[in-house]
Amino acid sequence: MKARIGTYEVRERLGAGGIGQVYEAVDTMLGRPVAIKALRAEFSQDPVFVERFRAEASNLARLLHPNIATLFALHPEGDELFMVMELVRGHTLESLIERTGGMATDDCLAVLGQAVAGMASAHRMGLIHRDIKPANLMVTDSGLVKIMDFGIARLRGSHRMTRQGEMVGTLSYMAPEQLKGGEGDERSDIYSLAIVVYEMLSGHVPFSAASEYELIRAQVEQPPPPLRSVGATVGAALMRALAKKPEDRFASVNEFGRAIGTGAIADAEDVVCRMYGRAFAASAPQPTRIRAVADFDARPAAPAAPRPRPTRLKPILALGTAVLVLLGVAGYIAYDSSKSAPPAQVEAKAPAPVPAPAPAPAPVVAAAPPPVHAPGHGQPPGETVPPPPDLPPIVAPAPAAAPAVPAPKSKPAPTTAPGMAPIDGIIQDVWDNSTFTLGTKHVQLFGINAAQGPAGILETVLQSNGNRAVCYPQAIKTLTSAQGHQREIYTARCVTRQGTDLGLLVLTEGGARSLDVAPPEYRNAELLARRRGKGMWSSMKD
Repeated sequence: MKARIGTYEVRERLGAGGIGQVYEAVDTMLGRPVAIKALRAEFSQDPVFVERFRAEASNLARLLHPNIATLFALHPEGDELFMVMELVRGHTLESLIERTGGMATDDCLAVLGQAVAGMASAHRMGLIHRDIKPANLMVTDSGLVKIMDFGIARLRGSHRMTRQGEMVGTLSYMAPEQLKGGEGDERSDIYSLAIVVYEMLSGHVPFSAASEYELIRAQVEQPPPPLRSVGATVGAALMRALAKKPEDRFASVNEFGRAIGTGAIADAEDVVCRMYGRAFAASAPQPTRIRAVADFDARPAAPAAPRPRPTRLKPILALGTAVLVLLGVAGYIAYDSSKSAPPAQVEAKAPAPVPAPAPAPAPVVAAAPPPVHAPGHGQPPGETVPPPPDLPPIVAPAPAAAPAVPAPKSKPAPTTAPGMAPIDGIIQDVWDNSTFTLGTKHVQLFGINAAQGPAGILETVLQSNGNRAVCYPQAIKTLTSAQGHQREIYTARCVTRQGTDLGLLVLTEGGARSLDVAPPEYRNAELLARRRGKGMWSSMKD
């Protein structure tokens, strides 16, 4: 591998699959760590593999969602192609299952809810993954779940890249119709995801066999053994998702999520983060490497060997274990009282930036969302300029209970301007209804003017959506305050974790006016707010 590819400086190899290799690199222009995926040298001149590589990049380019690994660019270098991707720091769900040996139901649903959100976004774009399994789901130290490896994904209605009757995927997680050589659809992904859920809850897959033939027969013909340790609601939803016939399963992955109860889990990332911290403590064995993308070879994989079940402890060993557990609990309580939490173990040399932790009554690993600040004052009408560094924002008192803001229907997530990457994180400071700080970046919502809107609407919207957003920059501008301080502001279209446009939400609540450059749905939202007398239109009529 070259030491430098365009503006990317290659650091080290992270892993390799059957026909691809993944490297950690740094974008020297932006100072951003990335993952670079390349074809192996022996396949880089094969038109079939090159076309499959392009197809994977094309599939990923259609997807912009917090629970899906992001593609930054497809970079040509001479006769070679390289995918430049988001570098995801963490462990595979496969590693997490191995550490836990089976999860509590709430922990499982917290992981599943995020996987459902990512898969639903892909399905809305017509993209079928076809290889959902724990090895292709990454869990970060902040509790975020990312779907990886769309190498054998297929766009609904596109031409086949495999021969008729050829299987693609991993046998232990493949739907019966895939094992029979069929195309498969969204319901095939639901079946694979249900296998993953079964494994998360029990520590093992429902079907295992000594040969590929026996495993295929079990998947196609045998009903899965029911799980006795889960509630009736979870068990019934899981068995329906594992139905042999696609028409007997749920019609959509969202329907599966609702039926099994993912909506009942609040703060899913915090729940996963705590489980991650318990599984990958500082004393745990060396973790697996960082994953950016996995092998996209379509050849059938060998059946996964069943994980060994734990043996019964002898009385003396059980007594010794109990003593160790008591000592561990006492040490943990003493450690927790020191107000410091152990850093989550990552697989890269530099840890991913996470929000500063806040004290909490119960031991947690995840950082609590930072407070949202009040808007700045004394700025000229029509211009939003954040306060300079020497004038910290005023902290507004948190409302007792923020009313939920109804989410208007919005279009799929927008794209970024060429050369820019999405910004994902927790919103730290809110200056008015259109300007805030996201991580270390200052962002102003595209297409709206909040100069005359009543304060607090954006804060209420964000509190209803966990203070987290994903922003897609359209441009960068430099603003100068009255004191001469300059700041770069990203003009961006931003969406909540559920994919709802923030600008649309603000306009719907009467917190701003739409600008001429705004998309048509912004104008419609403003007219709706006028008719309802919301926010700034409360004393006006059309």
